[in-house]
Amino acid sequence: MIEPPTALLSEIELAFSVSQPPPGSLIECGCEECEELQRDFSGRCWRDVPDEVIQYHQGDLPLFSDAAWRYYLPAYLRLVLRGRDKAGVRDFVFYSLSPEYLTAEQAQAFSPTEVKVLRSYLQWELDSASGCERGKCAKVLEFWNRLGNDAS
Repeated sequence: MIEPPTALLSEIELAFSVSQPPPGSLIECGCEECEELQRDFSGRCWRDVPDEVIQYHQGDLPLFSDAAWRYYLPAYLRLVLRGRDKAGVRDFVFYSLSPEYLTAEQAQAFSPTEVKVLRSYLQWELDSASGCERGKCAKVLEFWNRLGNDAS
């Protein structure tokens, strides 16, 4: 496994510099699981979400509203890069960035700087992958490389 890059962690901090969570509801439905997600993340800066909360909500990225998904994604990225993933967060992050699960609106909401950092993260994933996982990583990275070429 490749060492988590300190520079990439710094890039995430700078690129996703919005400190206030999005206004309003963080979720789009009122089921019990979504309401728990709302309670656990509401009012928290993405930098302040404890690792345990992210681990607990490992697969809940798709339950966030588009604005909340984009806002809290860096907390998930950071946990993975720091090597603190104990619950499969890395897989859920990867799939949430793949074109099979990502909406066009979600992808286009990122700034060019954020896209550049996401590309760097996905390149790290590709460099860390082996076997058939490399092909999956390459496809997702290719999608992000085509998106927002002005971010290069």
